[in-house]
Amino acid sequence: MEKINIYLDLLSKYPLFEGIKKENIENAVSEMNGFIKNYEKNEFLHTGYTKLSHFGIVLLGNVEVCVDDFGGNKMIMAQVGVGNSFGESICFLKIPNSPVYVTATEKTTVLWLDITKLFDKKSTETNEIIKYNFTKKLALRPLEMNKRIQVLSKLKLREKITAFLSELPIDRDKKMILVPLNREDMATYIGTNRTALSRELSLMKKEGILDYKKNVFIIK
Repeated sequence: MEKINIYLDLLSKYPLFEGIKKENIENAVSEMNGFIKNYEKNEFLHTGYTKLSHFGIVLLGNVEVCVDDFGGNKMIMAQVGVGNSFGESICFLKIPNSPVYVTATEKTTVLWLDITKLFDKKSTETNEIIKYNFTKKLALRPLEMNKRIQVLSKLKLREKITAFLSELPIDRDKKMILVPLNREDMATYIGTNRTALSRELSLMKKEGILDYKKNVFIIK
């Protein structure tokens, strides 16, 4: 498969292929009708209310998984970076009219896979491992969504910001957090607007709680 070889190291670390020998991954991808596609910044990978036959693994770049509320305002459900995936449930359950849409926030490369193909094929050891890993990933998805709920459930904006930053990986030595969102998207994610977010971040900086420059935050 075109270009798949250069991503085998990355894919071998992806939970779906846990326990699969690297040399068997390419064949497994082929059995799931896998294909790689490139996207430009702001390009749609999937539009709402259309069938999603494959789920995606981000090989390069970053994507946003979103829905619009009744007022037409964008709500960011998830930010998906390199080595992570999106659309598994919609693909597997063959949901025909999900409002979820996906866009690239930068130049992005995605591997698309149809997991349902493995359930249609004669069982092999590799297939069984992948099906188990996929089922486990679906089971863990509600726990991942709970993190977002924890942010949105906070009453005060400062609490939302703190909860959001607490979700992200931190460099313990430097107390540094790299936020994968611009200010507009960060505000949308935590349920506020950019003006209010910028004002509260400025106050937290003045009070010595944190420091920041663009998307790099230092926790004091």
